[in-house]
Amino acid sequence: MTVGEEREQAEALAKRVRVGIVTALPEERAAMLAMFERTYHWSFAGQGAGLVYDLGVLPAHGGGCHVVALALAGMGNNVAAARGTLLLTHFPEVEAILMTGIAGGVPSPSHADDHVRLGDVVVSGERGVIQYDFVKKTRRVTEVRASPRPPHARLLEAVRLLESDALAGARPWEGHVERAKHLEGAARPEAARDVLLASQKPFERVEHPVDRKRTDGQPRIFKGPIASGNVLLKEPVWRDRLRTQHGAKAVEMEGSGIADATWEHGVGYLVVRGICDYCDKNKNDDWHMYAAVVAAAYTRAVLGRMVSGDEAETTQPTSAAAANREPPMVQFSTDTSPIWAGNNHPFEFRVREETATYTEMMRSLMLDVVKVHAHTHPVGVAAEHAWIRHNYPDSTMVTQTLVSRELTVDNNAKKRIFFDAIRIRLSGGREKDVWFDISSFFDGRSSSYENPGKFIAGKISKLYADRASGEGGASGAARHESSGEYFITDPGTKK
Repeated sequence: MTVGEEREQAEALAKRVRVGIVTALPEERAAMLAMFERTYHWSFAGQGAGLVYDLGVLPAHGGGCHVVALALAGMGNNVAAARGTLLLTHFPEVEAILMTGIAGGVPSPSHADDHVRLGDVVVSGERGVIQYDFVKKTRRVTEVRASPRPPHARLLEAVRLLESDALAGARPWEGHVERAKHLEGAARPEAARDVLLASQKPFERVEHPVDRKRTDGQPRIFKGPIASGNVLLKEPVWRDRLRTQHGAKAVEMEGSGIADATWEHGVGYLVVRGICDYCDKNKNDDWHMYAAVVAAAYTRAVLGRMVSGDEAETTQPTSAAAANREPPMVQFSTDTSPIWAGNNHPFEFRVREETATYTEMMRSLMLDVVKVHAHTHPVGVAAEHAWIRHNYPDSTMVTQTLVSRELTVDNNAKKRIFFDAIRIRLSGGREKDVWFDISSFFDGRSSSYENPGKFIAGKISKLYADRASGEGGASGAARHESSGEYFITDPGTKK
């Protein structure tokens, strides 16, 4: 992709931004970037800081996507409020801002159901964020005078839906964490490094209560008030007071600024925090990166549970499979117009005077789905690799698989679609799946085969079987007997 083309795509995305995300620390930004499907750098002209953004795409519930502007601010509510205000000025169509990153946890060892631990996630509930350093102070009493702003209603609804989904075993954020495994320090620290000390006796260790709602090695999600102030808190007695007086489950330094900035602009907010310490003398950086990653992963899950308001996205009705977090390709249109088009036009690849025209059809939860139109198999194969080089120029191929799915197409009819599933490794180390719909290689519209409807499955299977036997030049091929799918696992193989 040329610089000019990338700039055009970024400019088109900038006009579609509806969600803002603000982070305070570099590791928080890096974790959030790992959650995006695509990322473009964007900046505004002017003086001073606060003009640079990362534009990202995240999947939305039921298909489509959220276009997000990610901003790096700094520590403290004042800076966060200023950065949030700039974001809302630069992107006036933004409906809500999420403040995502790390925080200190407020443990409750005597009540397992409220006991927040390192690596957990706390999301601001209906009571929002409490600015605990906005006080009226007299000789005898200190009174918090802040008026908490309620979070964005649709984001809170998405949080509640995720709570309900989790009861059925669906916890998409656990899978999203894997997207950031290439980041330094992203691995979850050992449980032995989750040490809680007594508030009144700072050298006495407190045992964590048995919690049957926990899954070993995974974050537990809490929803509740978050205390926010321009204070780097390392005082457990004060921390416990925030729990007693306000029900706080986390303590941080930027959420109140974002809440005020969004309130003044008439839009919503949500604060998502990964817990990295207990606000005590043991405060260190051991859990920072993992806490940033789980916060980013949950942020992606929240937006993935919310329907997109992006009018540029044409989505299909949500199917039962999509509701269970299956990729939304279960609803598939046979129309050749794109469901999603990055360049707003098809990309063409010419081989021996034949033209393979293909358009990206859909961005789903974890992969690209691309429809290929080709007269012959070699042309289509060349088109696949050209598309990958065009969109992911620094990637390398990891595996290649033939898969098929029975999908719902026009008029609610059923049709079996064949995909050439290619897994690639991006330059940052993250792996990504690209599925090419290759049905046109064999169906009656653009195929040189006779009676394609009768022999399509057999001919595709033979094609891959030939490769397995060496006729196609591929090594390492094998058949998965239970599903009838064929796998080509040689990373160096060219079809």
